[in-house]
Amino acid sequence: MQRHLTSLDDPELDQRLASATLVCWLRTRQLYRLPGEADEWAAWRTGDAAASTRCTARWRQQVLEPARAQGRTVRAVHVVHTPMTPYMRFRMDCYWFTMGAGEQVKMIVQAPGRWPQGVLRQDVLLADGPGDAGLVLLPQWSEGQGHLERSELTDDPKVVAWAREMCRRAWQHPQARLLNALPLPYEG
Repeated sequence: MQRHLTSLDDPELDQRLASATLVCWLRTRQLYRLPGEADEWAAWRTGDAAASTRCTARWRQQVLEPARAQGRTVRAVHVVHTPMTPYMRFRMDCYWFTMGAGEQVKMIVQAPGRWPQGVLRQDVLLADGPGDAGLVLLPQWSEGQGHLERSELTDDPKVVAWAREMCRRAWQHPQARLLNALPLPYEG
């Protein structure tokens, strides 16, 4: 199966994420403009501290809480440049709520213009299953503005194996640190 998506709101993707033995999201951008996030990002910028809770509600309810209840693993690795942008500070607040729901989050902090050796420069969302079963989402974002242009969704075993390796490399990167181990407020 291979198809293209123009939204991350997809029933098959939701179902596969909810039943995966391992979910790993390698994030590489410093700015995302997801449709369900715009209002909360705007509210957060005006001082609404609860915006990051509302922003993560769907992810927590549909993926994290079922995974935690069933003993499955959900991870995120985010390459972050310093100094952090206001959006990345918002994203960090969001991660604190997802970690509370069971997501394991690591940051790989880099100076602008630098990239961690061996880490892919593309977002990958892996919903891994037993054996060769798995599903990979490869989102393509617009330059600068961070809008989702389209995504490739595939269960091709070669792509799944590649995504497993990319997620493993990022998770085990020597500069990757658990977010809850970084000093707060983390400014880089």
